[in-house]
Amino acid sequence: MADIYNRFIHYVNSNKLILPSEKILLSLSAGKDSMFMLHLLKILQGELNFTIGIFHLNHFTRGDESDKDEYFIKSKSEEYNIPCYIERFDFKKNKIKGLSFEEQARNTRYSLINKICKAEGYDKIATAHNLNDNAETVLMRMLSGTGIAGIKGILPVRKNIIRPVLFADKNDIYSYLKANGIEWREDLSNNENIYLRNYLRNIVLPSITIRFPRAAESLFNLSNHAFENQALIYNLTDKLYPDAITVNESETLIDVTGFKDNIPLVKFFISRILYDNYGIRIKIPIHNEIIRRYLINSANLVLYQKDNLIIRKNLLNERTVISINDKKEADEDIKEWEYSVSSKESSIVYLDEIKKELRVSSVDYNFYNSNKENHGIIFLQLQHDPENIIIRNRRPGDRIEIENGTKKIKEIMIEKKLDSRIKNNIPLIVADNQIAAYLPGLLNSNNNRVACNFHIINDTKRILAFFFRDY
Repeated sequence: MADIYNRFIHYVNSNKLILPSEKILLSLSAGKDSMFMLHLLKILQGELNFTIGIFHLNHFTRGDESDKDEYFIKSKSEEYNIPCYIERFDFKKNKIKGLSFEEQARNTRYSLINKICKAEGYDKIATAHNLNDNAETVLMRMLSGTGIAGIKGILPVRKNIIRPVLFADKNDIYSYLKANGIEWREDLSNNENIYLRNYLRNIVLPSITIRFPRAAESLFNLSNHAFENQALIYNLTDKLYPDAITVNESETLIDVTGFKDNIPLVKFFISRILYDNYGIRIKIPIHNEIIRRYLINSANLVLYQKDNLIIRKNLLNERTVISINDKKEADEDIKEWEYSVSSKESSIVYLDEIKKELRVSSVDYNFYNSNKENHGIIFLQLQHDPENIIIRNRRPGDRIEIENGTKKIKEIMIEKKLDSRIKNNIPLIVADNQIAAYLPGLLNSNNNRVACNFHIINDTKRILAFFFRDY
């Protein structure tokens, strides 16, 4: 069994999984894989100065057997003189609708173990995933519909999580345990093929292995190649587009201006951010729907939304960006803002809410004719000198005059499918309490609209020009 230990040492060292003086918290069940990892790490601890702790989650899913697993782990921690942290969570009583048992168990386990790491000063979490687990994961993702990122499978290191026995297959593990007289407990629920992973483990992979004996190893090699290719793409995109990604407290922004027509690259950046920043993998059909919406000729669209996660295409300072946010937002929470401008003398106003500088001045008809296609200038023809002109955002009941009557600003926004963050900040020009212009084009690609009673008709009346630019 020296060969297995040497492979273990090589795997740990080549992937830099454990460094001297680190504190490693082992996430253990009572099964073969966990006991294999515990035994190997305990031997390594005698050669390398690091600290071990044990974490175990009692799921209450198997009655007395779950309690026996807990007792077994406690006894092992006492035998090896290792600190032990036991958590209990009744998944039957606390089932979350819409999540499979596997998903909820994984999320709960990592949430609890990370709290312990933070409280007790552990540097890393070690899980006992093996070569066969990786093969099952790769197959499951391929058959469920994944991209290259999903084929990467289970990585040796992800953030603070290490997988020190990922190199070993189930035959290696069984042989090692038997040769060293190491006890373990069987989880009979692993034979229940109602769970997708068990179905792949107990039915699909054994059938494949009959014809392809090295199937698990081949899938492991495939996942390594996918990882290497992804790493190469990461490096190249970072060099070509070093400023494409911006992260702030509320969201992640992808500036796609330099490659907005390169759809594979847009897809790559979206996948990268979802996985790296939010730990989310989306299936290919959903990815395709995101791109379908992305290609709609509008600068402001919700591309995808589920629970608190929302992906948008926006126009920010005249640059196309994709924003990804997983923070819940208040519905229709309109924060009112307004600025007064003079119609009688040139003036400059800074609109902080939309980061625009506004300059207002009177112009002649020739200037209007020469610049009427410039979307950064709004021209209004005033029938008289209004007492006040206001630049503000929408208010309930706002209407604008159109060719055949009036229309609510809210209805126009609904027709254009604008999301709340944009529509609540689209500026309006109001002259003596009349909506003179509605200006979505300042924040996205929708057309600005000037009220019919403020259109430029001829050169006999005064024309007021509103010049907008970013600041």
